[in-house]
Amino acid sequence: MKHLYIRVSVFLVVLLAFTQCEQQIVGPVPNFDYEFPAGGIVVEDVTLEDVVPDDITPGSMNTDGQTAFGNNLANVNTNPAALAAVRDQLTALAQALSTSQKNAVKGLNVSTLPTQVKSGVSDPNSNLISLIATIQGLLKEYPQLAPLVPAITLPTGGRVLNDKGRVSEVTIPLIETQVNAVNAYEVDCEAAARRAYEINITKIDSAYNAQLKLVSDKNTENINAALLVRSNGITAANTRYTDRNTLFRSQYDVFAQSIANSTVFTPAEIELLNILNTLIYAIDLYNSTLLLNFELAAISNVFALNLEKAAAANTRMTNDATTKRNAAVQEADQTLADALFNTCHDQGGASGGD
Repeated sequence: MKHLYIRVSVFLVVLLAFTQCEQQIVGPVPNFDYEFPAGGIVVEDVTLEDVVPDDITPGSMNTDGQTAFGNNLANVNTNPAALAAVRDQLTALAQALSTSQKNAVKGLNVSTLPTQVKSGVSDPNSNLISLIATIQGLLKEYPQLAPLVPAITLPTGGRVLNDKGRVSEVTIPLIETQVNAVNAYEVDCEAAARRAYEINITKIDSAYNAQLKLVSDKNTENINAALLVRSNGITAANTRYTDRNTLFRSQYDVFAQSIANSTVFTPAEIELLNILNTLIYAIDLYNSTLLLNFELAAISNVFALNLEKAAAANTRMTNDATTKRNAAVQEADQTLADALFNTCHDQGGASGGD
């Protein structure tokens, strides 16, 4: 009986000890609700630049001296001062030109002269252009004739305008990634955090690619604006050239009519007047063509500069988008690091009992 008591007592002690041990190791299954911090990572909006292309300021031709000559020529029959001024110019012309030069001018075909001058300007061996340029230089040596040579104002580049605009903000919130883990150990927590991080990097890169598309579209827009300025500039330069030549032909016809209507000139003076009228027309066409070529060259040069400005703007926009993408990634990296250190490494364990 005594031995039975001892055996029962030992059993109760062991049972009690086992029960207490069970209370220490048996409890709720460890688990956690892991949530990637909310609040959002924003890919800042890229700054898009509207590059307003430069344009040229057109050149011009001043023919005021020819207008004065025409006014005098129209009044020679009634105004002695006008007649004296014209005769003074004819005397200088007779001195300035050689007989061969006078004959060469008389042989010019006024109807085909615009085409001949335009093609001749681009031909370094053109006898016509050599004749016109040489005589123009001779006229400048005589005070009476120099005003008949038009003064050219060369074209210049336009203003530099760079307007900057912004697009709507592209906001990519950092998604909330919640992971419920049963029997979650630290490695599970880290895996959950990294999955959330990768999802957000994908979102950031998606926003970045969308911004690069906006940059590409803006770059195309800027290039097209430069192309349009060049196209419009070429059209306008050719229109000015055509209008000038039309005006010069009209002036030639008016002068020719005044010569025909005059009653005070000798036949020799009439011959010189016709030579001078043709010469003025040829010189005008020559300078008009030079001015056209100057403007076309200026348009080409400005277009090249506009393309350089567009390329520089494209580089700035691309760098801006990349910088802002990298900033968002850096923020995501820091968020991940904080999650791994603060959340996963400090994850709570099982609850215990007495």
